Amino acid sequence: MASLPATPASGVYCVRNYERLGSGGYGIVYKGTDPAGTLIAIKKSRTSKRVTRPTLRHEARVLRLLQGCVHIPRVYAYGEAGHWTYLVMELLGADLAAVKRRWGVCGVGMGAWLAVQMLDALEYVHGMGIIHRDIKPHNWLLGVGDGERRLCLVDFGIARRFRDPETGAYIPYSEDRGFLGTTQFASVNAHLKRELSRRDDLISLGYTLVSLLKGPLPWDKVHGGTEAHREERVVRKKKTWTSERLGVGLLAGFEKFLELVMGLGFEEEPDYEGLKGLFEGLGLDDGRVGDVEEWWPRQRKGENQGEGTNVEVPPLPTSTLPTPVVSPVVRGQLVYIRILARATLEGSGHADDQSYWHNPSLSKEEWRFPMRPAVVVEVTVGSAMTSLRVLAIMRREDGLERVAGYRRFGFLPFPEDVQCEGKPWPFNDAYVYAVPNIRTVVVRNEGIVPLYWRLSEDAVSEMTIDLSEAPCPHGGHESDGEETGRIARNVHRGGLVTDLYAEVTPLTPESLHAEGGDGAVWTGSNGWFPERMKMWRRRDREEGCPWTEDRDGEKSDDECSEDSVWTDGYPWTGPRPTDRLEECTLGEEGARLDGEIGIVKEIIVVKELGTQAVDVMS
Repeated sequence: MASLPATPASGVYCVRNYERLGSGGYGIVYKGTDPAGTLIAIKKSRTSKRVTRPTLRHEARVLRLLQGCVHIPRVYAYGEAGHWTYLVMELLGADLAAVKRRWGVCGVGMGAWLAVQMLDALEYVHGMGIIHRDIKPHNWLLGVGDGERRLCLVDFGIARRFRDPETGAYIPYSEDRGFLGTTQFASVNAHLKRELSRRDDLISLGYTLVSLLKGPLPWDKVHGGTEAHREERVVRKKKTWTSERLGVGLLAGFEKFLELVMGLGFEEEPDYEGLKGLFEGLGLDDGRVGDVEEWWPRQRKGENQGEGTNVEVPPLPTSTLPTPVVSPVVRGQLVYIRILARATLEGSGHADDQSYWHNPSLSKEEWRFPMRPAVVVEVTVGSAMTSLRVLAIMRREDGLERVAGYRRFGFLPFPEDVQCEGKPWPFNDAYVYAVPNIRTVVVRNEGIVPLYWRLSEDAVSEMTIDLSEAPCPHGGHESDGEETGRIARNVHRGGLVTDLYAEVTPLTPESLHAEGGDGAVWTGSNGWFPERMKMWRRRDREEGCPWTEDRDGEKSDDECSEDSVWTDGYPWTGPRPTDRLEECTLGEEGARLDGEIGIVKEIIVVKELGTQAVDVMS
């Protein structure tokens, strides 16, 4: 295998006009020049004063360890300054995800050539005792200039050793690790929190090849809900998509590759030569030259599908008249509104997905919220869903005596001008109010909700003008009650449950029995805010940001240590800088490798102002 020199070079590096090459969760990559004027790439990542094992330093060490292979970018220098770490390395070309976006899926010949190059790279990396753990199209970059036909593997930030370099002992198998990788391309083992090994790099490589050859993976369109719920839906889809199903439409070599790598054991050594042999005779001639658009042919009709699979698509119907949509309710109508926890937390629009997985925990009784009376003040009808602006109704026999004074201006006595289809409105102790941050709910268009009571147009107009939003409780006022006090303690939190999906049912005399209706609640002064708070708390927990009382002290993945504290207050919108676990670093060998890596002495940002260049310290 050909090798490339990797010479450390300390010094001052220059970035001109913040020319950005790309960005990710852990940093930004800029184009720059080294002290000799050679073009290079500079990766910049956030750190903290409390972090002693930054990810970018680990990546620099791994890259230095792996130098000498054409598929590994050359590393030049590393440095730390203030709240930032810098990694200077070889400038490369576009990543395969960007090439695919530009030119479409690749042909069989290109796919086979890529597969062999990728297997060469992973054979070398694994041979050095390292697993990458985040194989995906975005981390495979083309070369530039004369090296355009070269493929490089990048982003070793979460790479680790899979065996001891001295004893050869394999890392112990475990099933309580955190998730690592990218959801779209990670193996099922990663989703199940298992310790990863060489097989998982190869499984991710299989998903990468399918994506490049066929387009979107079967789970690419999973959306809505929380991060935890989306991940659960993805892993359930992955379990059902065997190598045979994924390989439909591909040549036999690709399907066999998927079958072999998915069948590997935790410590089993892959047969790299055998895997590369599956693509023998399919790849492009390595001597072929030209621009990307010449050797990345768009997939031709039927090329990867085999013979006899081109199906003639029937013409669309000539009629394009839209189907009329009828509003389920009308302005001023009195209804019951029940917030739907599942639809709100998981999102809507999954009716056509037969493989969609619903979280069973949301079927528990605690997630069936009560119906609350409301008046509809605005209706916006869509093709499938209707948005309702609603005001809550409550009954208070003692008036507003037990509502804190600072909130009372947000409540109005219920209007007397109530139109009815029979029995008159029976309550004279009702109030209407706007629930803080919850004026709109979304309901499905599933037929017209029977109308019984309705406020006049004048009453609705006057009410919406006069009624201010009832303020969120901001203190433990003794008249607020336990529920309002609980809201007051948590309302400062910054998260939000955005779209509130709801069920709307008719409010009629039959639903006004002594018990208050079928699960209906007429008391309280917070409307649907308790439901919103409960879902908000769950969403934050499943998005990895649990409330203080929900924290269990466990780390989220194996690159975070428990002593990593975010205390320096420097603004940053990316992930919180953390220490890598010591067991996932290169240990004493890493310190030795530091001496073989150049030092970033200074980063200069040059801003062009007309003909004048201004040097700015980063």
